[in-house]
Amino acid sequence: MKDAATADDVHLASIQRVVAGIVKGLERPAAVAALGKTWNDVAKDWTSGELHRLYPDQIPRKLSVDMDLSRVAVLRDLVGDVLIAEFRIDHAEDASSHQTRCLVDSYRR
Repeated sequence: MKDAATADDVHLASIQRVVAGIVKGLERPAAVAALGKTWNDVAKDWTSGELHRLYPDQIPRKLSVDMDLSRVAVLRDLVGDVLIAEFRIDHAEDASSHQTRCLVDSYRR
């Protein structure tokens, strides 16, 4: 509720969609927890081990984060500020396309 009181129009619309989904029984509580998080927030939680700490049965412990950190650094500019509740297939496809172009370029060298 605190988030809704101070939300901008985009974030407020996201909150309203999740609340409507909860009322209709279409949303799970995890959607509420992720509401204010951006892709960058989740990436930080992943690389720091926080996701494993919160969900040890679902998220394995990270043994090495070097590769993930380099990927996060590249993707941060593409999708970092996108709210998880607003993340769409277009964001994933743009990121995937960018990663593929980077791989192709690295093989050309």
